Amino acid sequence: MSDFRRLGVLSTFVLLLTAPAAGLAEVVRLPDLQALALRNHPAGAEAEALQQLGRAELSIARTWSDPFLQVLIGSGRPLGSETWRAESGFEVTQDIPSPLAYRHRIQAAEFGSGQREAEGRARRLNLLFDVEVLFYDFAAALEAARILEQNAEGAERILALTARRAELGEARETERIRAEVELLRLRRALAAAAQAVELTRNTLRRLVGPGLPDRFGADPVWPGAASVEDLPTLRARMAERNPELLAARARTGESAEGAKAAAWEAWPDLAATYYDLDEIDKTARGAKLGIRVPLWNANRAEAARRRAEASLRRAELRAQEIDLESELDRAYGEYRVAADQADAYSKRLLPAAREGLRLTELTYEEGETSFLDLLDAQRTYREAAAELIGVRRDAARALAAIHRLTGGSNAADNR
Repeated sequence: MSDFRRLGVLSTFVLLLTAPAAGLAEVVRLPDLQALALRNHPAGAEAEALQQLGRAELSIARTWSDPFLQVLIGSGRPLGSETWRAESGFEVTQDIPSPLAYRHRIQAAEFGSGQREAEGRARRLNLLFDVEVLFYDFAAALEAARILEQNAEGAERILALTARRAELGEARETERIRAEVELLRLRRALAAAAQAVELTRNTLRRLVGPGLPDRFGADPVWPGAASVEDLPTLRARMAERNPELLAARARTGESAEGAKAAAWEAWPDLAATYYDLDEIDKTARGAKLGIRVPLWNANRAEAARRRAEASLRRAELRAQEIDLESELDRAYGEYRVAADQADAYSKRLLPAAREGLRLTELTYEEGETSFLDLLDAQRTYREAAAELIGVRRDAARALAAIHRLTGGSNAADNR
């Protein structure tokens, strides 16, 4: 098999791997991938389990302790009598929680339930973020392979033209060798790009789970400079919707209510008892009310521990707010730079490089341009295309980070 036929076979193989738009692979959309991931990935089950755990803990906090029943069965003999008589009776004791301590315990449990729910949303949102980043990585890998395929096809044409000119004595043999070396270099890069496509596709399949077609591609909508709002709007949205902040606020509220409950637990729960006794000399019915007097242990140590814990939670919340604000500022800055550069490359630089390559190829075919000029035009176009892919991927990654920090791209993403 000749070198050109080998190159043709390799070209066809790589095209099968990387061409999503020619009917060879089904194109998938980001929302569909995220829906599949939420249905299949363990993070969805973890989020549901956290919500159930929060509801169960709230139910436990609201539940009173079970009553305590004592039953008396026996017999007795009055003094001076030979006759034994039966005795029976029962007592039912119910602990009654201190009203103020009980109320604060319920409120603490409600905050705890809200924390569990926010943690579940954070797990879902992190999964959506991972899928979004991987989707754009996959799309960038496909685009890089497509550009290299186009460059390789152009290099094949140039090699054939240079070989003919060398045979006719219109070009040096060294030009034909350099053209073949350039083509082989591109083919090697194309094979590596195809491998990267397959690796990213398989990683995406593992993350999303069952439901994807055997072969699939991507046709993304790359973010532009106007894809997000201004920074103050994003900060306000993050403060309102970021699940990590919501969980931290709920944790702080839970600690504060726990401290109040511990302070009121210095006055312990009541114990109410009803009794019904049938003794040998009398029948008695009545009720008793008991309370432990906080004389030696007024729950001071536990109350102090809870107050310190509440102060620690407030400090942690403020530190987390500062960290997330800094993270949002950094992601927003990275997005603005990458998106502006992507607009510059896509609207001005890449079209100019493409047109320059086209004109250089025409003039080289007519013998008006040197082979070095042609190589320079090819590499300029290839570098501009690679830079566009890179800044688009950087913008998409930064936008995904903004979505994660602000609770999703819309209200539905924060479910």
